[in-house]
Amino acid sequence: MFSSDEEALEAVKSWWKENGGYIIAGLVIGIALIAGWRFWQASLESEAREASGLYQRVAVAAQAGDREQVMGFTEQLQNDFRRSAYASQASLRVASMAVQNSELDVAGEQLRWVIDNTRDRELEKLARVRLARVLVAGDRPDEALAVLDIPEPGRFGPLFDELRGDAHYAKGDRSAARAAYGRALAADDEQFAASSALDMKYHDLAGYED
Repeated sequence: MFSSDEEALEAVKSWWKENGGYIIAGLVIGIALIAGWRFWQASLESEAREASGLYQRVAVAAQAGDREQVMGFTEQLQNDFRRSAYASQASLRVASMAVQNSELDVAGEQLRWVIDNTRDRELEKLARVRLARVLVAGDRPDEALAVLDIPEPGRFGPLFDELRGDAHYAKGDRSAARAAYGRALAADDEQFAASSALDMKYHDLAGYED
């Protein structure tokens, strides 16, 4: 205890002299962090709005069949918002349009872009499925098999196996094709197990068991 108010005041002054700088610095840093966080959040929201607006332009141009605008807006998304879902979705749209126009090389480029840039692992697997189809259609089955060579395809597993079957069939390896189709049919997934096209592919290769 202090014997007088003067002693207490002197003690407070002494403590503040030793610690006041740290307190002020802490307050300044805290305010700066809050301001920085708010600025970062506002920046993210602004980028999301801009990317969304560009994707809407892609959708409108695609609906109108304006390939030049679709490509232009998609390229802008890829350059300025490379990691956004909008850029990947726009690239998938371009790839679909390219397939419809038999531009398999263009489709392949767009699908590889998605694989290399998306942060969404499920979207990456979907792009791999579509790219494998494009490669098989373009008589490049070995490349298709390489694209499908990932450790955990997850829910896309049956599709991966069916496409492996298509690739092996394109190479003339009927046994490997039937085995892959069989794995796809055996998957615990009603959507794929009930596929009449897959079932037909498998049974058309009867007699090619390993």
